[in-house]
Amino acid sequence: MPVNPPTPHAPLSRSVNIRRAIGQKTLAIFEGWSYREIDVPLLDYFDHLRDAIEPDAANRTFRFVDREGNLRVLRADVTPAIAKIYAQQLTHLPLPLRLSYANKIVRIERSFTSEQIDAYQLGVEMLGAPGLVPELEVLLICVEVLDALGIDDYQIKLSNLAIYRRLLARSSVPASLYPRITAAVRDRDPFEIKRLLHSTGVRPNISEALQCLAELQGGIAQLSRIQEAVPRDDVLEAACLHMERLMGAMRDLGKADRLHIDMGHIHGPMYYTGVMFRVISESIGRELGGGGRYDDLIGTFGAPAPAVGFSLGLDALMEIIAPHASEMSHLDHPPEATIAIDPDAPADGLREVLARRAAEQVACVTTSNPRT
Repeated sequence: MPVNPPTPHAPLSRSVNIRRAIGQKTLAIFEGWSYREIDVPLLDYFDHLRDAIEPDAANRTFRFVDREGNLRVLRADVTPAIAKIYAQQLTHLPLPLRLSYANKIVRIERSFTSEQIDAYQLGVEMLGAPGLVPELEVLLICVEVLDALGIDDYQIKLSNLAIYRRLLARSSVPASLYPRITAAVRDRDPFEIKRLLHSTGVRPNISEALQCLAELQGGIAQLSRIQEAVPRDDVLEAACLHMERLMGAMRDLGKADRLHIDMGHIHGPMYYTGVMFRVISESIGRELGGGGRYDDLIGTFGAPAPAVGFSLGLDALMEIIAPHASEMSHLDHPPEATIAIDPDAPADGLREVLARRAAEQVACVTTSNPRT
């Protein structure tokens, strides 16, 4: 038996009502932006999703063989599942198609002390939506949800995977080095990037731009240094300009105070193709969620379509909100009245219960003289 076996959520706890309230508030905000809730199946055929799941993510899924010999997988990421549903069932609907969800995912998430096997995701996906405006929309929805839940210590780290991939392509390094370079960028280790690229003869300006991604100091200046290192590259110029326009629009809307360009923050699913973002809580030191553009994912299941979305982890939100639940009575269980019922004359007491229920008030029934 493992020392720290994977643990599911407690089936009965005070937090259940708070979880439900968070979900309802979040879904109401999604609906306010014209998103329609979609039901995503818990089970799918692994072969159908294989091309959309990275090897590391696949290793954290739960799979089994069904009675017919098919390899099935429990839902581990909602976005590929929605991409598959759209490509195979919903292409007749007008675009853009706005979908929301509140679903449990099942996968192994490791920490230093334990393993968690299930979690809840709340999110939106906008399908058939190219360009800047849809990206602004999902960012604004994300900010609205976090603000509505009273979370005030978050930062949104913005990056662009198209810039990183363009620099890798310009470097002409062997694909076998990509994972090590990616790890060095994520670890903020420009010296390791320089060492890896020096051994392959990469031009100094390309090496300089890749090292720039790993620097801790981000912001618009980071984009400028990349363009200065690799000038006259139309792909890089367009991607950097797109990031500047995104930040400028959020600034004009008064929503940029929590946004920060950090080109080294390329964590998360690698099906993203352009702008991506992660939401970080400073108080608990972990990600609350994230999202971005994934223009190639739907095409793995059928006709291609641009898309953008994000999700928040309910468990991470709870970690922030639960300690302050006493101050947030609107997210806790509503007050109830205990009404004693006489077993020999139950109608009188039950009329009071029915009256409270008719007024949508909570009632808890007990017996004044319980019989054995």
